Amino acid sequence: MTFEAEQEEIFPSNQQPSSSSSSINVNSATTDPSDPYSQDVVDPELTFKIFTNDGDPESSVALITLKNIFSRQLPKMPRDYIVRLVFDRRHYSLGILKQGRIVGGVCYRPYFDQKFAEIAFCAISGQEQVKGYGTLLLNQLKTHVQREKLEYFLTYADNYAIGYFQKQGFSKSVNMPKERWVGYVKEYDGGLFMECYVHPAVDYLSMNRIVGSQRAFIHQQLEKTSRSGTVYPGLEVFQQGKRLQSILDAPGVGIGGWTVQGLYKGATERDRTNAYSKLAVVLKSQMDKIKHSPYSGPFKEMLPDSQEYEDTIKDPINLETIAYRLKLGDYYRSKESLVADLIVMVNNCKSYYGVGSSHYDSAAGRPSHIDSS
Repeated sequence: MTFEAEQEEIFPSNQQPSSSSSSINVNSATTDPSDPYSQDVVDPELTFKIFTNDGDPESSVALITLKNIFSRQLPKMPRDYIVRLVFDRRHYSLGILKQGRIVGGVCYRPYFDQKFAEIAFCAISGQEQVKGYGTLLLNQLKTHVQREKLEYFLTYADNYAIGYFQKQGFSKSVNMPKERWVGYVKEYDGGLFMECYVHPAVDYLSMNRIVGSQRAFIHQQLEKTSRSGTVYPGLEVFQQGKRLQSILDAPGVGIGGWTVQGLYKGATERDRTNAYSKLAVVLKSQMDKIKHSPYSGPFKEMLPDSQEYEDTIKDPINLETIAYRLKLGDYYRSKESLVADLIVMVNNCKSYYGVGSSHYDSAAGRPSHIDSS
C-alpha cells in the first residue's frame, strides 16, 4: 500500500506525458531464442498501456477497473481517496493487460519541472500475483519515465509494501535534493518514505537478460578454478584403527574453502564467536584441574620413544599433546571431545604399563576425576 500527496497545481499543457492513453511495446527488449536469459517478458500475452482521465470511454472503463483492483488489494486505503486520485487528471496509470484484460497497474503523478514522479498505488489482482508481474510493471514504468526525462520515483510505503519496493530498487535513504520535493509530496504517518533513482542509461526491459548473462559469466569463471567436481578416495584412517583428528583433515574439506568458523555450529558469526569463547574458557578450566590433580604426574611425562610403545599404542597422547591441540583453537568443538582424548590417554597408560605399576595406579584413579571435571 502506498500513499499519495494532495496537490492543487495543474501542469501546463506542454508538460503532459507524451504517451497518454497509448500502448507500450512490451517486447521492446532484445531477445535471443538461444539465450535462456534473454526472455525478459515471460508471457507473450501481456501488454502495457498508459491511461488517464481524458474523457475517452475506454480510458474511463480502464480506470474503473484499476480503481477496483486497488480497492481490493489495498483494503486499508479509503475508497473515495483511491477514486479521487485515479480519476484526477494530473495522475496517470500504467496498466498491465493479459489477453486484453487489465490485471494490475500503478498509479503515479509526474512532476516534470522537479523531474520526479510520485507513486500513489501499485497492485496486481489476487489471481495473477506471484508471477513476476509487479516487477515487469515497474520496469515498464521506469522505461516510460526515462522518455519523459524523469529521474526519481518517490512513494510512501507501509510495512507490507516495503519489501516489494526494495526489490524494485527503492531505498529508505532519500538522496534527491530536498528542495525538489518539499511542498510537492505530503508526509503521512505510518508510511515509510522511499526513493528510486531511474538511471537514464539502464535498459530496464533487458534487466533479466543482463543479470542472467552476468551470472552465467561468473559461473564460467568459477568453474575454471573450482574443484567441486573432484572425487577423493575414501578415508583409510578408520580401517587402520585410528581416528580422524579433525574434519578439516579430510581430503577436499580445506581446499573447498571450509574454515573453522564455517564448520562451527552457530546461527551467525557473532553466535559462533561467543559460543567458542565460552567453550575455550570451560576447556581451559578443565585442563587446569587435571594438571594440578595428584594423578597427573605420569601424563606430564614425555611419551616413551620406543618401537615397543609404537607397536602397543596406536593413538599416543599425553597432556602436552592435549594442551597443544587446545592452543590450535579449532580442534576441540565440545567438552566431550576433550574428555574423549583424556580417556584415550588413561587407557593407553593402563595398556602399556600394566597392573601393579605406579603409572597404572595413577591411571586407575583418573577416570572419576575426569568425569567430575
